[in-house]
Amino acid sequence: MMTEFPSDLTTIRQMMGEMQELLDQLEAENADLSRYIGALQTQREAVDRLTFFFEDSWLEYRDQMLAAGESTEQYPLLAEDPIYNALYQRDRLIRQLVGVCADYLAPDPDDDDDLEDLFEDDEDEDDAE
Repeated sequence: MMTEFPSDLTTIRQMMGEMQELLDQLEAENADLSRYIGALQTQREAVDRLTFFFEDSWLEYRDQMLAAGESTEQYPLLAEDPIYNALYQRDRLIRQLVGVCADYLAPDPDDDDDLEDLFEDDEDEDDAE
């Protein structure tokens, strides 16, 4: 079912103005998303390093620090929970992000117009190369 096309120029201009705003917003959000993906990839290195430290040598470092009289006030990571909680929260948030992405990419069963149809020509060009 197609939307009825308006015949007056004022309504058409209003719709085009609204759609231009949406396009501008989408382009800005795409740039933000691209930057976020890059940051997430960089953050992964830090998370991997912290995970390795926690699993490999944190206990020995902690024991030596505590034996030397250091406190969890100065070094909160001497307590086990801060590192574990931060890693757990990161894992939970990444899983949530994956879920949002999966929902975004899943086809809407109530939508007759599938986005794949819009990109069908692009796929044909890719196959020709």
